[in-house]
Amino acid sequence: MAEASAQPPRCFISYSWTNPDHEEWVLQLGTELRQSGIDVVLDKWDLREGQDPHVFMEAMITDDTITKVLLVCDAKYVERANERSGGVGIESQIISPKVYASAKQTKFVAVVRERDADGRALLPAYYGSRIYIDLSADDLYRQNFEQLVRWIFDKPVYVKPAIGKPPEFFDENKPKLFGNAAAYHSAMDGLKAGRPNFKGAAEDYLASVLEGLAAFRIQGQHELLDEVIFQSIESLTPCENQILALLTTLSSYRSDEDAFHMTDRFFEALLAFNEAPESARDYTEWHFDNFKFFSHELFLSFVAFLVRRENFEFAAHLLSNRYYHPSRHRGPKSASFAHFWAGMPSLNGGRNKRLELRRVSVHADLLKERCVGKPFSFEQMMQADFILYLRDQIDRARAKNDGGRRMWWPTTLLYRHDYDGAFEVFARSESSAYFDRAKMLLGVQSKGELERFITDLPESRLPRWDYTTLDIPAAFGLELLASRP
Repeated sequence: MAEASAQPPRCFISYSWTNPDHEEWVLQLGTELRQSGIDVVLDKWDLREGQDPHVFMEAMITDDTITKVLLVCDAKYVERANERSGGVGIESQIISPKVYASAKQTKFVAVVRERDADGRALLPAYYGSRIYIDLSADDLYRQNFEQLVRWIFDKPVYVKPAIGKPPEFFDENKPKLFGNAAAYHSAMDGLKAGRPNFKGAAEDYLASVLEGLAAFRIQGQHELLDEVIFQSIESLTPCENQILALLTTLSSYRSDEDAFHMTDRFFEALLAFNEAPESARDYTEWHFDNFKFFSHELFLSFVAFLVRRENFEFAAHLLSNRYYHPSRHRGPKSASFAHFWAGMPSLNGGRNKRLELRRVSVHADLLKERCVGKPFSFEQMMQADFILYLRDQIDRARAKNDGGRRMWWPTTLLYRHDYDGAFEVFARSESSAYFDRAKMLLGVQSKGELERFITDLPESRLPRWDYTTLDIPAAFGLELLASRP
């Protein structure tokens, strides 16, 4: 059985029988209110022969089912209310103590029908300085009628928002939010206005971020280390979103050496957080998974944005750059972009097993969930992941010795089966002119060169998840690539 609809609010209109025109105006007001879903009580409709008007009006004022009372104030109403004469005077004697009884009285409201010679609203003395609804002119009537209806329904335009949780910075156990907010806003404003001071402000902000990251280092032993890592990733999210906003704005307004240099230095500084500092004691490889996730998601997100905006020059720079990496371990001191990818054993192994999630990749799941609200779709994130994977494979094939070189694994392409056809940038590359621009992402000179790389790609390096293998030619739309002018 369907639920009974809510009862409409009941509203009584108190007014003076000043003249036929005024009575007709009140009747029209009542009619429009009833048409708006309000059960209006008016003497014209509800007072019958044989009834005492004074008793009727007194009953309406004191009736608990009457939720709202309108006092239609013209000169005659105010005069009779102040002098306590006639039916209006009787009503006023009942109403005035109720209005005075509480400063928050919401049952009564004055509806101003007339103003005096000086333009002041005509109101009974007992009404005082309370807020009224002005219907004293035709233009005001149309404008303020909605205000009156909202008041009757207790549905104001502005609703006080619910009280949220206390700010997290009150919790002494949580790392504080970091990053120089003044420098961030100065950099963003400077970029958008084309001011040269953006560079200093942006560098100050990014330096403050790197300094603040130290507070998020996970130290010591934890019974549920995967949970500590997961919560740390969540805590870092506001900062990551702000950095991404700065980088996307930077790339939208500047694609020059200054922008490239600033981005390069920031990303390579992140690599130092992916391993233990000199002072670290009693740690495992899991202890840095929060930073590994942070730098991987940020780099992947920025490339996804650049490709979506067709800023291939900026993206190609990031993919061809070498990042200085002063690792504590022996080995090269510069690294390719592939070092921003890292496996997440704490998520894919530890958390997956402990919570019995039975997921192919908790890492991939988390990237997909967190893509909501970013300036690109998840499909565009997968497209960037595919480009990074293939560019890394092409660079590896060119290297004479790639021993010890980290490989970029396309984590998000686990979900590739949910999407059909070639990724957008390659679908558009059916145009030879478009392909001539987009090919810089992969570092190839021609379609033939690209085809040779794909043909020679070792089967051992094809991405697989359980029984699914990535169909690389389909993701390219390889047959149609550069097939028309």
